[in-house]
Amino acid sequence: MTDKATEHQQPSPPMGVSSSEGLGHKPRALRVTCPYCQSAAKLVGGRAIYPHRPDLAAKRFWQCKPCDAYVGCHEAGNGQGDGTKPLGRLANAELRKAKKDAHYAFDRLWLDAPNRRRARGAAYAWLAEAMGLTADECHIGEMDVQQCRRVFQLVLARKAAGTVA
Repeated sequence: MTDKATEHQQPSPPMGVSSSEGLGHKPRALRVTCPYCQSAAKLVGGRAIYPHRPDLAAKRFWQCKPCDAYVGCHEAGNGQGDGTKPLGRLANAELRKAKKDAHYAFDRLWLDAPNRRRARGAAYAWLAEAMGLTADECHIGEMDVQQCRRVFQLVLARKAAGTVA
């Protein structure tokens, strides 16, 4: 889904994220760009996004305050870097709702399975094929509003056909 070329055979960073990391160079700070205004997003703590949620205070987010767009970060470690890697693309209120709806529908395909790991992989493989995406491209966090709506519709059609996991 991202149209940036990579410098080497590493997975592409999420949409709106650029890294000045290259072969033989130490990783430098990410630059996360707001897809709505093209400005640099700011790395903030959870209190900036969810001031009423003390349980999220220690979490990190990329935020574009003027656009009311933000995205959480992966936890540090486990191959996800220092805790500043975005979970997807910055999302405004409309996209956040679309992602929430897509995840709600999609996650029902695998959450109740006895082997959740296998069921989740199979569900994402089905979704990638149904949407014409590669496995690397098929992440709801990277999708736009129309793609999230399509996920929702595909899952509804799958359930109506009785082919749920």
